[in-house]
Amino acid sequence: MPQERAPRAGDDGVAGHPQRKLLLLLNRSNAFTGISVKSVKNVLRRPIAQQIGNDYRSAISSLNSGTPFMLNRPDSAIGRGVLEFARLVDQQATTAADVGARFGLAPA
Repeated sequence: MPQERAPRAGDDGVAGHPQRKLLLLLNRSNAFTGISVKSVKNVLRRPIAQQIGNDYRSAISSLNSGTPFMLNRPDSAIGRGVLEFARLVDQQATTAADVGARFGLAPA
């Protein structure tokens, strides 16, 4: 049975990155993993920004064919999840750049 434990990170974030710049992505999320989304939120004490479902068939088909699933199966559950996460990250980056520009700061 998988164990649930929080990463070893202080209030400053993870690996030197501040918490405000981190988005939590739950990969292969579904009822078959044995860990609930609620448990993950409680253990990590952070909201989950995005979930990517466990789409084994699309992932293994992509692996076997050597073609990225974003090219041959973009409408699959895994493709939609990755696209939604990319949009979220892009939105966050755009927002941060806009805020930085208002204060005369160069993008980090």
